[in-house]
This record gives sequence, structure tokens and C-alpha cells, in this order.
Amino acid sequence: MLVLLTVVLALLMPASGQRPTNEECARHGPNTACNRNIAFVCGSNGQSYSNQCEFLVAACANPNSGLSLYARGRCDDIRPTKDECDRDDGTCTREYIPVCGSDRRNYSNLCVFRAAQCKDPNLTFKGLGECDDTGPTKDDECDPDGGCTREYIPVCGSDGRNYINTCFFKYAQCKTPNLTLQRHGQCDPTHVKKVQCAGLRVCTREYIPVCGSDGKTYGNPCELRSAQCKTPNLTLQRHGRCDPTHVKKVQCAGLRVCTREYIPVCGSDGVSYSNFCVFQFAQCKKASVDPPTPWAVRPNTREE
Repeated sequence: MLVLLTVVLALLMPASGQRPTNEECARHGPNTACNRNIAFVCGSNGQSYSNQCEFLVAACANPNSGLSLYARGRCDDIRPTKDECDRDDGTCTREYIPVCGSDRRNYSNLCVFRAAQCKDPNLTFKGLGECDDTGPTKDDECDPDGGCTREYIPVCGSDGRNYINTCFFKYAQCKTPNLTLQRHGQCDPTHVKKVQCAGLRVCTREYIPVCGSDGKTYGNPCELRSAQCKTPNLTLQRHGRCDPTHVKKVQCAGLRVCTREYIPVCGSDGVSYSNFCVFQFAQCKKASVDPPTPWAVRPNTREE
């Protein structure tokens, strides 16, 4: 077991315990702009970094912290495979190189910790060294002044929202106790839509127009989402009001029957049309008829 575990750890964690060199810190100061490439690494503090550059900037910013590179990959994803657990005979050395687990327990060394992971799939790595009793607690996670880093390691919540990283997600959980983690990474668009339709009730009246694929201008994105729940194939065409050319093409294709209600509209041809729908019919037949201007609508027109 010990030999096997040593080989496995060598494969999984080729950079374990690696501290930044002086040369690396000279190139990764506090003003370093790291790229957005995702190649997760796990720090010895139990924090996942989106790539090695992000890790080096954090480690070099506080050289006395002892922060080192624990493994490549997300901290939460570093665990024994099923085959490794099946072959585990429970034998570990007695050397004391403590590891802190997400259950706030101190494990005497990495072998003992990974054996515990085989028994508890939810157990994750929190850091090398003993658990700090003054470290993050539930109260700290719910404290808005505690602050979250801005590194982009997205997670998807059961509310269909994408959270920047686990820290932001945990803070949201404090406000919404029944919120659960749906998946690591961004939400599946299908899941988002299902959640949004289930929870959609009332939209605000703020005017942030968006154009739908039906050629209709919606007052704001919420109104478009509400319409999408009734018309699944409806998509966002553009931000802002619809292009009149696109609107006309869509409206003419979908125009069938108008009501007989009398809400007169005056066209550029000097003709009074009984309502806007009838006016649109005329537009489709006469390309020269311009859309009515605000002052071309009769005074007794009521807003729909």
C-alpha cells in the first residue's frame, strides 16, 4: 500500500511542496496581469488558483506565508480514485506531517488523509499543516467584510446562477440556506432556463430594451426571459431596440388577423388606420408607408 501510494502521489502531485523561486517572484509582482487560461493548481493553503501565474502572484505577495504548490488541479478534485481505494489496505506510516481536512480534523499525514477520503467522498483538502482554529468558520463565510478573491473558478448554484468562485457561492448560501452546489464550472444553459422559468414572477419596469428573434422589443431582459418561458425557440437577437428592417420582416411574416378595437393611428400617407395592427398590414403591402411618429397618433389613443 505504501509503495503504491507513493507512486500515485508522485503522479498526481508532481509539484507538491514547491515554493516560488526569487526569479519567479521577480516576474510575478502584485501588478502582474495573468492570462485567463484555466489550468488549475492547488495551494498548500487549500485554495484553488485558476493557473500557476495566479498562484505565483499570491505566493510572492507574502513570502513569509510559507505558501507552496500542493498539486495540479482543483483542491476539491484531488482525491483517490475508486481503484486506489479498493486497493487500500489501511497501512500508513506514523510520520507526523499533518494535513487539515474540510471536516476541520487534523490527519497525521497525507496517507491517513487519503484513506479517510476513501471512506468519506465529501472530504476535501483544506491545507497542509494543522487546522487553524482561528481559520474560516461558518460565521466568517457569512461575514461580508471577510472578502472573497476575484479569481475566476466558476461554480453553478441550484438557483441557476454562475458564481465567480466557491467563496462567492458560500456567501450566497448564507443568504439562501437551501441553495446547493449544482456543479463545478458554469451552469448548463438548459438548467439555467428551467430554474429561471420556475422562479420568474414579476419583472421591474426599468427600461433596458432588448430585441427578441420574434422582432419584438422587450422592455428589459427579464421581460424577454418571461416570453422565452412561453416560447422556447425565442432567442435574444441583440441588446437595444430591434432593427426596424428586422422587425418589419418578422412582423409581416407573422401577421394574420387584427382585432376590431378602435385605437386610430395616422400613417405618412395621410390615412387613419383603426389600430396599429391594421397600420402594420398597410406597411407590409405598401413599402412607402412610414412608421407613425409620436405626434401622428390620435389624442384618444390609449397605451396598451
